[in-house]
Amino acid sequence: MKFLQTVFVFVLMTAFAVTAQVDPGSENLKHWWPFDDGTANDQAGEADGYVNGDAVISGGSLHITDLDDWVEVSGDEVAVNSFIGITVATWFTSMADSNNGYHMIVYFGDSVNDLGSNGLFISPCRGNDVSRAAISCGNVSAPYNAETGVDGPETNDGLLHHMAMRINETQLSFFVDGEWLGTADLSAANTLASISPNFGYIGRGGYNGDPVFRSVVHDVRVYDRALDDEEILFLFESGPGDLTQIENNPGEQPQDFNLAQNYPNPFNPTTTIEYSLPVASKATLSVYNMSGQKVATLSNGLQQAGTYSVTWNGADDFGRQVSSGLYIYKLETETFSRSEKMLLMK
Repeated sequence: MKFLQTVFVFVLMTAFAVTAQVDPGSENLKHWWPFDDGTANDQAGEADGYVNGDAVISGGSLHITDLDDWVEVSGDEVAVNSFIGITVATWFTSMADSNNGYHMIVYFGDSVNDLGSNGLFISPCRGNDVSRAAISCGNVSAPYNAETGVDGPETNDGLLHHMAMRINETQLSFFVDGEWLGTADLSAANTLASISPNFGYIGRGGYNGDPVFRSVVHDVRVYDRALDDEEILFLFESGPGDLTQIENNPGEQPQDFNLAQNYPNPFNPTTTIEYSLPVASKATLSVYNMSGQKVATLSNGLQQAGTYSVTWNGADDFGRQVSSGLYIYKLETETFSRSEKMLLMK
């Protein structure tokens, strides 16, 4: 009996170790663009970015809507080629059904003859209907033939997503919304030391003929270490840093799912929505117009049990103010769904 108890404790501890989340901390966080101060400044390093075209930073996010919109950072300051390992992680919300070509949300490398070469990238959606994280070095005439990469699901759905690419000395791994999608062995040419320091882009890639990624970029981070699976899961479950309007209110743990009436209602210009989760849940809180079109995603991700309050400022997912009228807000989890109406009066 004692032997069985020992085995049970060992299995329980092993299961906990596998699923435990680990905070990677900030020691290896070398570059961080959270956009929460209204700029593209690097909050962890010296690679401050500057905005191109009509891109706008508002509400703690970078808004990219046109072909000439992106943020450029100094490849020399980022210095990917000085890293032994790397993790690049980003939170974003795509503009639904507006990205049908080959798009990159983060790119570090070169562009020879308008082709992205000696670089690495995260691509949320592509012309072949996948997402991809890859590195390509040593072939400037056909860099796409030299890639080491991993594909994932395309994310052109207008929802909030998290992507992370990890590279160590021998392998590249790709994660979407905290889930490991695969690992590929690096070729001899594809090393971090071979990455060009010429360019660093957020919202576009090194292939000059490819379109920008129409989206709201909430957060981009670069670590000079290959984070492990649990650390990347921690980044995902921590959520994007710019969604500070979501607050977990202290008090007793709720016993049931609930979505309360917003207050004030009618409102102008802001209103607060409260909802309760009795258990940890992947919860999505969205706003729709009366035609059933989604206007804004206010919350989307795994959240612990608690009562939450979200402040909406009457703007859509791209920072544009919506018109006066009646709107529907909806809370959805795996087991619960409820909608309420609210009136915006300007």
